[in-house]
Amino acid sequence: MRKFFLVSIFISIFVACYSCDDGCIYEKEVILPQEGLSFQLSGQLKGVDSWPENYTVCVAGFTEESDYAVLSKVIAPGNGDEVQVVLSGIKEEVSQVELCVTNRLRKRIVTFARMSAEALHEAGALAALDVGTLDVGMFTALQQELFNASCIACHGANGHAARGLFLTEEKSYQALVGQASQVQEGMLLVSPGKASESLLPRLLREEGLVQHSHTDLLDAKRKSVLLTLISDWIDAGAKE
Repeated sequence: MRKFFLVSIFISIFVACYSCDDGCIYEKEVILPQEGLSFQLSGQLKGVDSWPENYTVCVAGFTEESDYAVLSKVIAPGNGDEVQVVLSGIKEEVSQVELCVTNRLRKRIVTFARMSAEALHEAGALAALDVGTLDVGMFTALQQELFNASCIACHGANGHAARGLFLTEEKSYQALVGQASQVQEGMLLVSPGKASESLLPRLLREEGLVQHSHTDLLDAKRKSVLLTLISDWIDAGAKE
């Protein structure tokens, strides 16, 4: 009887001690603060859904030496086009934060808006950028990165367009999509869904089709990216 009594006392003491708050945390979520600055982008974005699945519209941080994002936050299509995205954990190695498009390797394809590291640090813990209403569609990227940068000097900037092909804004899409080529009989400049049967990618890849080599117009560093972008745009349906 005495033995049973002592065992009961021991169990009671053990339970009492176990139920006391000993300062330890059990089964609770621990949230660690994230190092670095934060960047908030807001605006109304058009054309996010025009990009095929091998591209991503995102807010991303880049170092000065590389075209590959070191961190990023995806902007998904939909949500009424109204966007508010926060990218956190921006460390000192990041030279600028961009609203951009990257490929599957997180390589920069096109940039639509940016904020430098200096501006980020001046803004403090949370930098903010409102881009207003902005078209980030696939064709807009081509217009900005290819036609405006390399083509319109001969194709419409001064009111004259070589071979009648205007590649200036508001005219380029209608001049390309579904239009017969003056260079290669029986081919369309852009045949939606069929990059292999469209002349535009060939003009920019090959010499000898016309007297002037269009390949020379492209910056060597950007050539592969832009040529892939053109073909992917056409294969995705060549949407405006």
